[in-house]
Amino acid sequence: QDDAEPAQRNVESTQIEYSVKSLLFFGQCYDVSQSTPPNGLQLTLDRSKSSDISESEVTAEIQPDGDQQLSDSNRVAAQNEHTDTLVMKTVGYWQLAANPGVWDLRIDEKSRGAEIYHMVEGTVAKTGKIQLSKNSAESTSKTLVMKDFTNQGRLLLVKRRTGFEQVNLFREEVDLDEIQEEKDETVHVFSLATGHAYERLLKIMMLSVTKRTTS
Repeated sequence: QDDAEPAQRNVESTQIEYSVKSLLFFGQCYDVSQSTPPNGLQLTLDRSKSSDISESEVTAEIQPDGDQQLSDSNRVAAQNEHTDTLVMKTVGYWQLAANPGVWDLRIDEKSRGAEIYHMVEGTVAKTGKIQLSKNSAESTSKTLVMKDFTNQGRLLLVKRRTGFEQVNLFREEVDLDEIQEEKDETVHVFSLATGHAYERLLKIMMLSVTKRTTS
């Protein structure tokens, strides 16, 4: 009843539990040779080989209240974790899923981007100008560390290799079948008509085309 005491009402409670499966590395990527994002550049993220933890080592487990509890019973699984992504055209945005640990960020070795680019170190000024570090060396990978839940965007700078300054990241594949069709100048038409009047009109159109073409 409406006038019943609140304590006498049967109130059902629902318990909801959330779990985090992975965190994210994210950031922006720029081509310092052209000061533009390398749209479509393939990136890979693999757990660093130097960070593999053996079964006998002690691991730390983070509790819901933020405390850390050491445990030697837990084992690090999936030591060969791997994720990949593409650099977007919009501000060069990229993101990769990862768990706590040390990771190696690379340009996909099997992609065309690995032939064209290598990684360099630098910063972006407030004016938007890209400035390379004085001791910046060409490299094929970048080490990233996921150590907490507060992750700021990472800046990834890539530079074109010598001889690839004007090379397109995407290969221009030529379709031989399309070239042959252009040479033959053949037009394939598919039409569908419903109703007697439309069928007659379609027939007139087809006769008109065949009279005015040689194929």
